[in-house]
Amino acid sequence: MKEAYSALRVHLNTFKLLEEKTAPSLVDKFGWCTWDAFYLTLEPAGVWHGVNDFVEGGVTPRFLIIDDGWQSINTDDGNPNEDAKNLVLGGTQMTARLHRLDDCEKFRKYKGGSMLGPNPPSFDPKKPKMLISKAIELEHAEKDRDQAIQSGVTDLSPFEARIQKLKQELDTLFGGEEKSVSSGSYSCKAEGSTNLNSKIISCKLSPGLDGTMTDLAVVKIVEGGIDLVHPDQAGDFYDSMHSYLCQCWHYRSESRCHSYYRGRVELAKFHAGSRAICGGPVYVSDSVGGHDFELLRKLVHPDGTIPRCQDFALPTRDCLFRNPLFEKKTILKIWNFNKKKEAARMRRAEEFIVYLSQAEDLLHASPQSEAIQITIQPSSFEIFSFVPIKKLGTSIDFAPVGLTDMFNSGGTIQELEYFDSELAETRVKIEVKGGGNFLSYSTASPKKGFLNGAEVAFEWLDNGRLTLNFPWAETAGGISHVVFASCLVV
Repeated sequence: MKEAYSALRVHLNTFKLLEEKTAPSLVDKFGWCTWDAFYLTLEPAGVWHGVNDFVEGGVTPRFLIIDDGWQSINTDDGNPNEDAKNLVLGGTQMTARLHRLDDCEKFRKYKGGSMLGPNPPSFDPKKPKMLISKAIELEHAEKDRDQAIQSGVTDLSPFEARIQKLKQELDTLFGGEEKSVSSGSYSCKAEGSTNLNSKIISCKLSPGLDGTMTDLAVVKIVEGGIDLVHPDQAGDFYDSMHSYLCQCWHYRSESRCHSYYRGRVELAKFHAGSRAICGGPVYVSDSVGGHDFELLRKLVHPDGTIPRCQDFALPTRDCLFRNPLFEKKTILKIWNFNKKKEAARMRRAEEFIVYLSQAEDLLHASPQSEAIQITIQPSSFEIFSFVPIKKLGTSIDFAPVGLTDMFNSGGTIQELEYFDSELAETRVKIEVKGGGNFLSYSTASPKKGFLNGAEVAFEWLDNGRLTLNFPWAETAGGISHVVFASCLVV
């Protein structure tokens, strides 16, 4: 596939390959997305409190994704010059329109710096959850009514009564000033809203698409229909859409994994483990007050950066065209490199140390070793860090694993140098970003250990475990310099 894309690159000369591009600094950062915290109830005070939560928890987000809820949108049954009020769930905006290229009223009214003033806007962290819960209840009630209609039920009064009751309760939660918007479908095209000769027709799902998991966007397309434009105006339609999109959005030319997960769900640790080696930036979308900082610290440094792999994660060959989720025979395995130069070291290495992050085991392996046997329980994971062993002198084997407090322990190692001399003591110099328990493998105990130039104590065990604990170096941007010195055993 790489060769095919390279050929297209030369022939078309309209794009660049990943290796020709420079990754933006964002890929090494951690961030927060507002979507699951607020849905469409997003407001400036909530954004401020959400970011402040991270700061107080000791994990600083370096980018912020303000998701849906900030736009000026309305629906066909509302005033075309006013924002729709009291929107909650994503489905309520799927068939709405962006009626102005500006923030919605909630954000336009906010005065910069208000949250730091003597009378900041009030914010109740429980309110978004209550609104979302009530809106979901309303959505289910409307679905029950729609299913009853499809089943031929003629008396819909019980369904309508329940829907009206839930709408009133939702309005009360909002403060009772505005009427809430139903989650039902709306046409994307209002009378006179376009100069195109178009019409909306109903659509039906194909059996293949209908048999997959429910997708909200597809559901709303079925509800709202498809807008067909006369073929003679296809060019005008494309130009208008292209202009609209260019004004509203910008695109990333870097094809990197942008990983997101919710930290306070049942499988949060499982998802976090996979994000640790994804090769791209990581963000969470938890609600205000709902962050799992103990878990986040296994992914993120205190300064909001992440120990990132240098490429995008790929599945191993035995996982291709398999379905590990359902067949119960194959374990999904993905791999990556922390540094590009590791690939060359791995090819040349005759022996490896393999560190299992969850089991906290150190294994000795070589290309001729038998396969590592492991049992993985459903919805669990293990991270294997393969570290080439360096031969020092005639009798010392050494391999630095990294900070084991992080999921991607090897990603914390920034630089590694070996000074092996027959006339002087052997030294291993390691530049590390982060703080916590640093693990190495060594067949002999070093004579001395140094941290940032000062001699420090370390622990060495007969099984080769060499450990050193040190804090986050705030004044040095988290960078610490570790040196182990030994007299060669000849």
